[in-house]
Amino acid sequence: MLAAGTVLDAGQLGRLRELGIREVVVVEPAADQAATDPACLAEREQVERAKVEHLFRRSEDDRVTKALFQAVLDHRLGKRE
Repeated sequence: MLAAGTVLDAGQLGRLRELGIREVVVVEPAADQAATDPACLAEREQVERAKVEHLFRRSEDDRVTKALFQAVLDHRLGKRE
């Protein structure tokens, strides 16, 4: 079993093949559970934060960029002001 949020890239799939694993099933938590479970919410935020950090990896570290980063993250998480 892999941890939730594991990215199945070519390397990861190769390792699974080496272990004799021929099939992978992806299971998402129920939508109602994901919307209310603190662990699911925290995991989703962590995954989305990593994606946004990747997008901003070559950006300046100034006030405007930080505000834009936060706005993009909030948008991806569905947060509204």
